[in-house]
Amino acid sequence: MIRIDHALCKKCGICVEICPKNALQLNRELKVIERKCTSCGLCELYCPDFALEVVRNG
Repeated sequence: MIRIDHALCKKCGICVEICPKNALQLNRELKVIERKCTSCGLCELYCPDFALEVVRNG
């Protein structure tokens, strides 16, 4: 699961492009939405604004 801080997100789309499972997408308002996160952590690692946090269960 991913926590997205939309106040910090500048809608650059890096997280969408870097996701190996295409689990993220931008909606019409250019907000990042999660579809099927596998908690790999790449989006959190590459987000230049620290707007994403991967929450792992377990």
